[in-house]
Amino acid sequence: MNEFYDKHIKEHGKWFWNNQTQIDYYNFMKEKEFIKGDALRKDKDAREKTSGLVDIGLITEDRRITEVGNELLNIATKGNFRDNNKLNIDNDSYIYFKQLLKTSIKVNDNIVRPYIVLAKVLTEIGELSFDEFTYLLPLAISVESTKNIISRIKELRNNKITIVDIIYEELMQMDNYKLAYEHFINQKVSEDLICTVGINRKSRSYDKPYYNLYRRIKNVFLAKKYDEIYELYLASKQINQKPGNLWRKFLFKTTNANSIKKNGINNITEDCPFHGCKSEIDIKKIFFKYLHVFKAMATLSDYFDLNRRYLNLTETLVFEDQIVRFDLLPKYFFETCINNIIDIAFTEDNNLSKSISLQDISKGLVFNEKEIYERISKKLGTVIQTHEQAIMIPEIKTDKTAKIS
Repeated sequence: MNEFYDKHIKEHGKWFWNNQTQIDYYNFMKEKEFIKGDALRKDKDAREKTSGLVDIGLITEDRRITEVGNELLNIATKGNFRDNNKLNIDNDSYIYFKQLLKTSIKVNDNIVRPYIVLAKVLTEIGELSFDEFTYLLPLAISVESTKNIISRIKELRNNKITIVDIIYEELMQMDNYKLAYEHFINQKVSEDLICTVGINRKSRSYDKPYYNLYRRIKNVFLAKKYDEIYELYLASKQINQKPGNLWRKFLFKTTNANSIKKNGINNITEDCPFHGCKSEIDIKKIFFKYLHVFKAMATLSDYFDLNRRYLNLTETLVFEDQIVRFDLLPKYFFETCINNIIDIAFTEDNNLSKSISLQDISKGLVFNEKEIYERISKKLGTVIQTHEQAIMIPEIKTDKTAKIS
């Protein structure tokens, strides 16, 4: 970005981030082989490829490198990655760690710092499955909802509730979903009604295929027209992308069209809740629930890889075997301080672009060596009293050779 900035200033005499500059930046990235292919909207692609850096404070809205962005750039330029912090993470990762502690997003009317909420949840329950991380963690957007999600995850693990139930419960806390539900239950179902209650954020017309899906579900499960099961499958195929995949997995044992055409009712999942429907109201209640839960799940799953990519930059988390957990030192660091910093989890930090210390982010972010090392010693059955001892034990020691070389 700095190189492009210098080039732009040389050619134009001043900096501006408009559509033409964005196209020029896209072409510059392609010339430098940072990207391949040819985007249909180069300006949009350039904005999207840099928006994440804005979100975590490394560049400004008009794509100028910030104070903390320059600090990160200096580390990369000098190759000075060796850690000099108590968490035993590389210098660039330590900056990302501090940035994510500061980074907040707006969800409805709530401000939330996702990393701190994740730290709170992991401290309470130890680890998250990929599904819990993907579908449930993002629902923790306030003090109360965070407590609720922690409680719900515990219930989920005891088979007292499902992920679908938890998501639906959260959706139905919102007035627009309550109103849509009442409208759907009390009106005669039509394509227009489906499009109205679908609450599609792009265009209501995108929900038109759900009307045919509803009709086929009603005919198969209520009118027992099992000769329409293949038409039900075709209707589910009209639902695009991940929501369609979720509907097919929900309704059918297989997605093999020939098998569904041949075996009919035998290819409907035994535990499909539509089996027990006695009236159209029953059909409506279940259809509305899964219509919105599957949409929500599709949206949430889209963010998994991006969220993992950002979190991995901090070198504090481990993603493996379908589990998300803290590495050893970060785990005990947050165990000793999370209750002192949870008050900032739902606030915005005004120093996102600044290079500041942990204590400037929150006075509660203190690395209490004595307590942390005592906990690790107890966990590992050894004696650790100093940072030098800590980084030498196999469970903490990490190989930095690849990054340094």
